[in-house]
Amino acid sequence: MYYTLIAARSLLGVVFLSAALGKVARRRAFGSYVRSLRQMDVVPDRLTRPTAVCVVASELSVCFTLALPTAHTPVVGLAGAAVLLSAFTFAVASALVRGTDARCDCFGTPVPLRRRHLVRNAVLLAFTVTLLVGEAINFLPPGGSHPVGFAVAAATGLVGGVLVVALDDIAALFLTEKPAPLPAPR
Repeated sequence: MYYTLIAARSLLGVVFLSAALGKVARRRAFGSYVRSLRQMDVVPDRLTRPTAVCVVASELSVCFTLALPTAHTPVVGLAGAAVLLSAFTFAVASALVRGTDARCDCFGTPVPLRRRHLVRNAVLLAFTVTLLVGEAINFLPPGGSHPVGFAVAAATGLVGGVLVVALDDIAALFLTEKPAPLPAPR
């Protein structure tokens, strides 16, 4: 179970680091993220930019705490991830239910908000809560961990994280979305 927790922490770290960097890496990425939050209409307009700043800072904090090898920081990181994923899941569900034209700017590339984003967030949330319970119980293997096992688990988590981040690109390979209808000629 210990190596599963290492892989999971690695996966979540990649997801949150990619999300944070995707929102700030390009010159206009943060502004695009703020606009996507405004389109979701889950916070008042005057709080949209401060909320966006808090989200990016929280994502970086989660990534940092998941990476630290100390005894209690992974629990703090997982708890932070659970709180963020709860908020993200609620925001996406709310926007979808209301039928907004919101975009998902989760990883820096705006795409139309879809049910797959809700499913992704809900699965990551369930996964994180399960890990939080596991980490709280402290599944450290007897005699410590083996470096090769640790490396394999971390690499597995990295690959899983990349797949989560690339979900929209992978979906685009298999799903064809209907283009918007052209307006009728007058």
